[in-house]
Amino acid sequence: MRRFSIRLCIALIFFTVWSRGVRAQVSTPGTAEPSAAEEVQDPVADEDNQEDASTSPGRVSSGVSSIMNGVLLARNRVGGGFTASQSYTPDALVSGSTRQAASFSSLGTNFYANFSQFTLGYAFAYGKDQSRGVVVKDSRGTLGWNWGHRLTRNSTLNVSDSLESGTNATAASLALVIPSVSDSTQYLSTQDVFVARQRVTRNNLNTGIGYRFRKRTSLNLSASHYVVRYHQAQFGQSDGIQLGLNVDHQLNKWLYLNSGYSAYRNNGNSKLYTVDIHRLQIVGFRFQLGHSVEIATTGGVQYARQGRRLAGEAETSLTAGTSKTAFSIRYHQGLSSAVGVPVALTGHNVNLLLSHKFSRTMSLQTNAVYFRASSPSSSLENLAGGVGLNVALRPNLIAAIHYNQYFQRSQNLSVDALHFSRSSVQASINYLLPSLRVRRRSN
Repeated sequence: MRRFSIRLCIALIFFTVWSRGVRAQVSTPGTAEPSAAEEVQDPVADEDNQEDASTSPGRVSSGVSSIMNGVLLARNRVGGGFTASQSYTPDALVSGSTRQAASFSSLGTNFYANFSQFTLGYAFAYGKDQSRGVVVKDSRGTLGWNWGHRLTRNSTLNVSDSLESGTNATAASLALVIPSVSDSTQYLSTQDVFVARQRVTRNNLNTGIGYRFRKRTSLNLSASHYVVRYHQAQFGQSDGIQLGLNVDHQLNKWLYLNSGYSAYRNNGNSKLYTVDIHRLQIVGFRFQLGHSVEIATTGGVQYARQGRRLAGEAETSLTAGTSKTAFSIRYHQGLSSAVGVPVALTGHNVNLLLSHKFSRTMSLQTNAVYFRASSPSSSLENLAGGVGLNVALRPNLIAAIHYNQYFQRSQNLSVDALHFSRSSVQASINYLLPSLRVRRRSN
């Protein structure tokens, strides 16, 4: 308690001095600094948000995000704030067959910094289970970095890295408001295994080189490496590496043809096992329906060296984006791996994402991931999903409510995976101090 009080006092002093003093020194005289809600209401007006807004040719994209993310990810800004939340779950204890309802009240503080190629966030919260009197402290940090460079007229290089550390989402009970960093990697499929409450650290490094050797044909080389560490689970750490080659050709205005090959290896922390998966995408089609809808489908074969397993692969996705709505759904069937599981699994996984901005002060975001796969001797099935609503009550004051659902069943896995079904609901009030714009020097 004493340590928390010291942290809270330091945070209060820092943000008070910063919001009154530093902001006055940096802001242009005679110009009012926009509030957090105003930044979200008209992000296009921010000159810093307009730069580097490039996308791959023929790809559907949308800048739609929740109101909270719109503030936390505003480019070239440094900020912070405070959060008060109340959460409830009917089954807080998931070890064995024992379950117990819990209601958590918490206070937290956060800090974020975003630049053109760099994102940093940290949040700390202190809460108490009102039903049992149990005190809980939690923290989470994120760090993201993205760098792109045009090597020649027809070739580009991109390098990105994302680091995140915090309590696993299935056991998190306190509101931690920080910028999200993307760690998605094409083709790489390593499913999380839900375990008991503990700190989880992830790092994902991606690099890619693109070369357009004809007007309608491009070649892409990619390499990825990820590490995930569970600080208490028996399997401890898992890391994987992937190399890929992909060729994309535009047949006409709305139809694209692509094919490729990738090799993926998942290593265990003790190096007693490795999961090697080779993927040959024989043919793939991508249909571009205007500027807002894209449908993609691929087919190929996969081979796992362990057990000499050969399986067919299929993937279908739908992506749609407008100025207020972003929607994507992806279905994959084939070989994959799971963190801490020493075998290749054959099965299905579905990813769903929906974001909608009702107005400049209200937004809705929904996401879900379903995974079901098995090997000759084991199986794993889990689901993680949630829906969140953000409402800007006043400038710099945002209310949020979130509902989350988790489910997992497994059989004969060599990891301490939980068998459980858990739901939770959380309501929070977030006060964001006026952010500090970081001015860039003109060349």
